[in-house]
Amino acid sequence: MLARALQATVRQPASGGMSLVTSSTSATYSFTTGGASAVTWYAYQGATLLDTASGDSPSFDLSGATANVTITTDPATPAFSDLDFTSDTTLVEVNGADLSSASGASNDWYGCTSLASFNATAIGNGSFSDAWRSCTSLTAFNATAIGSGSFAGAWRNCQSLTTFPALDLSGGTSFDNAWYYCLSLASFNATAVGSGSFYRAWKDCPALTTFPALDLSGGTSFVEAWHSCTSLASFNATAIGAGSFYQAWYGCSPLTTFPALDLSDGTSFSGTWRNCTSLTAFNATAIGSGSFAGAWRNCQSLTTFPALDLSGGTSFDDAWYYCLSLASFNATAVGSGSFANAWKECPALTTFPALDLSGGTNFTDAWSGCLLDQQSTENVLVALDNGGASSLNTIIGTDGTSLSTAAAAAKTSLEGKGWTITIQDNS
Repeated sequence: MLARALQATVRQPASGGMSLVTSSTSATYSFTTGGASAVTWYAYQGATLLDTASGDSPSFDLSGATANVTITTDPATPAFSDLDFTSDTTLVEVNGADLSSASGASNDWYGCTSLASFNATAIGNGSFSDAWRSCTSLTAFNATAIGSGSFAGAWRNCQSLTTFPALDLSGGTSFDNAWYYCLSLASFNATAVGSGSFYRAWKDCPALTTFPALDLSGGTSFVEAWHSCTSLASFNATAIGAGSFYQAWYGCSPLTTFPALDLSDGTSFSGTWRNCTSLTAFNATAIGSGSFAGAWRNCQSLTTFPALDLSGGTSFDDAWYYCLSLASFNATAVGSGSFANAWKECPALTTFPALDLSGGTNFTDAWSGCLLDQQSTENVLVALDNGGASSLNTIIGTDGTSLSTAAAAAKTSLEGKGWTITIQDNS
């Protein structure tokens, strides 16, 4: 460190290199770098040079500062392998950082709660886990390129970030919690994403309105990925991967159309589209296995359910509960487990196909509140009778038309097996 006499020296800040801005007035303001030990740093307040430092752990005496201090490198921007400001609550800006040689940036800016602007050239490879996590004042994140590795939690809790730039993230190996709780994120412009888990990747991004046409086929989990994106009206992914989709789009209330995606590698769909109250068109081309409990619950605007094979399902509790506009249900097969409340309070549902329901173990209130026509009521009763179960109960809501001969015979047969059958007249 040079003598304090330098404080009185007036010199213009170096230009063309990296700079950072801090509000610190500490006598020992420091941070950690890597790969640029020979770099000299200059600390200025305005045009007044306060101090200089060098090495991989530069330290400055900023005790005389009365306003923000700019710290710059020599004009030639060094390529850092590391740049660590973890929990530096005085850091305000980072400009012109060359991190192309970085071997990762895990936690490097985690908790920099005053950091408002981060501008870098290329960012290298390695882990970026929690790199900018809880930078709650960050409004501008700009980089021209970024490498490969984990992005788990990278921008988590960046509550002020409004736009994510057009970066190619195809080298990513994990996106768990990557943009979780980015409360102001309205525009997400990544041009590609990689593989691995997308657990809660965009959860609680309530300002996000559109999701771009990204290929998500490398994903291995989408648990709560877009949960509570309460402004998401357009979802344009072109392909999607495997694993659990538990509550993936839960609460995306403005979403009107779900695209023609192949979901056949999914292993759980519990609560997946629950409370997507504006969803009118569900266009998935295939769907996988596991629990479908509450999958489309409270999709109040959905009018038609497509001809999907749901034979891999293990639970259908509340699956279409309170789908107030559902008039046509066209699944070609359903699986096993409980169907309690499955189609309960679907007052527009008039047609129901002749499905094999032999795998069902519970049909309590399954069709309560429906408006099934005569043929659909027959389809249900005959399927339940053919299923062979005994001593169960169900409620079937109808349009008030009398039971057909076949339906009446099936009802009598079921009651002989200990069933309690209630036929509702909802005409």
